[in-house]
Parts: sequence; C-alpha cells; structure tokens
Amino acid sequence: MTEDSARAAERLDMPIDPTRPHQARVWDFWVGGKDHYAADREMAAQVMEVFPGIVDVARQSRS
Repeated sequence: MTEDSARAAERLDMPIDPTRPHQARVWDFWVGGKDHYAADREMAAQVMEVFPGIVDVARQSRS
C-alpha cells in the first residue's frame, strides 16, 4: 500500500461532519435533492446571494 492509498483509506473511515458544508451536498440542495444538512443549505444560500442563477445552472447541468 502506498502512502497516498493509505491516506485515502483513512479518509474513508472519517465520519461525515454535518456542521461543515460540503460542495457535493450544496450542489445536491441546488438540484432539489434530499442529501444535505443545515450547513450545506446555509452555504448554498450565501452563494445564491452572490450568484442568483446558480440554481438554474445546477439544474440545467444535471439534465
């Protein structure tokens, strides 16, 4: 096992931290998914203030 693969394996054991936003869950929120937490929704709202069209972009990208 290489050092990089050992680090990757360690990351898989890390629990999900619902108090920290994650880009995939923020995107999930924008596309109308169900797999996101309050921290993700808060980050999504902050981005939406700066770039109101992000929801349309995310949904068009998904389709």
